Amino acid sequence: MYNKEELRVRLSEQTLLARADENTIERVANSARIVRYKKGVYVSFEGDAESPLLLVLSGQLRVSGLSAQGDETPISTVSAGACAGADSIILNAPSSVNVIANRESTVAVIGRTLARQLFCEPQISLALNSLLASLVSRLVHCQTRRELPRAAARVAAIIIEELDQSYDLNAAPVEPPGHATIAAMAKVSRETVSRVLSSLELRGLIAKEGRRIRVLDNNALRALGNG
Repeated sequence: MYNKEELRVRLSEQTLLARADENTIERVANSARIVRYKKGVYVSFEGDAESPLLLVLSGQLRVSGLSAQGDETPISTVSAGACAGADSIILNAPSSVNVIANRESTVAVIGRTLARQLFCEPQISLALNSLLASLVSRLVHCQTRRELPRAAARVAAIIIEELDQSYDLNAAPVEPPGHATIAAMAKVSRETVSRVLSSLELRGLIAKEGRRIRVLDNNALRALGNG
């Protein structure tokens, strides 16, 4: 998995811990469980009163709720460098969502006691405030995109939203969520996602490179995503 030094480097790259001192990084490295999850495996469950803080070291997680019919409803994805589970720990409440590995992922799993201690540290508290504000913004965007009338706009909105998490859209190509996840979030079929991505490529907005995409026209893609 990771040796001690590699783990400390990975942890220092986490948004939540980016400004933490060496002692804090060492403490987390010594206390966290480092778990590798295969694609599709549940990482934490809705209703779990002791759901942990999850720091994504590699891969991507999917945060989902359940509809009244018991169907999975994807809410967002969590990419490497980001975290999940902080909200329920702050509220001292059971998790309100399921977290599933969207692709093979390595996660630092931190128990609630240590997580609460970390949240009290000034530099981590500042980072946490920023992360929670970003989460609120993403939930607002999630509701907004569902009202967009065109499938292409909803798909484009999701691509921009997901890539905005931790990447420079003008940098190297990145791997967005899978077609099934985008389809569920956009309320369209997987075939529609494929058609929209092909259309975006033909229009010169993106370039597909295997499972990865490179954004070629950031402004045009954003305009489309805004409906």
